[in-house]
Amino acid sequence: MANRPEPAWHWQDSVTVARRAWPELKGNGGHGLASLKGHLRLSFDHHDAGEEVLHAEGAKSRIPDSSAPTRETFDVIEDYPEATPSLSEAAKPGGASPEANDQAQARKLIGHTVLTQGNINNNHFYLRDIWSAFPADCIGGANASTAAPRSLTVRWGSSNPTVTDLDGKKKLFRKRGWVREFFTQNDARAGDKVMIHAIGKFDYEVSIERGR
Repeated sequence: MANRPEPAWHWQDSVTVARRAWPELKGNGGHGLASLKGHLRLSFDHHDAGEEVLHAEGAKSRIPDSSAPTRETFDVIEDYPEATPSLSEAAKPGGASPEANDQAQARKLIGHTVLTQGNINNNHFYLRDIWSAFPADCIGGANASTAAPRSLTVRWGSSNPTVTDLDGKKKLFRKRGWVREFFTQNDARAGDKVMIHAIGKFDYEVSIERGR
């Protein structure tokens, strides 16, 4: 209209660039702004096209050569709302702590013990079959006067975990006052299994698995 030559501008479509840079998002959240923000763990202003393209250009090593023939594919651009943290995370400033995340990743089953009626009647369970899984400096003698130099934390479903060492003679947790409530809370019966998970070097979790 103004009889002027078209400027030699180089256009970039941020959605097209994002599709090429992060193809794994197709069908897995899409290439909308909220999805990209969450995937890349970035903080930026939505609809700032310049900033969006710059982030995508940072992954240019994954973008095919534009001179090569390509077969363009399209998927739905989904702009999901920010995820709402769970109540337990929201209660803590900044969400879950690094220590909590480390514990979740380290949690592993170290073994189990099968309950007998005698165990239930006397409020204890033996750790003989998994004894070698516990730290040696948490194993003491037969009575409290020869307790181990270190203690373990035992989480069993109460808001107050038990802190105890191990009785090296009987091969069980020395403190047993919590076991009655643990059995009652889980309606433990002969033949059930006490499952024992390590969630840290000196931190353990016990639960009941119903016997068959």
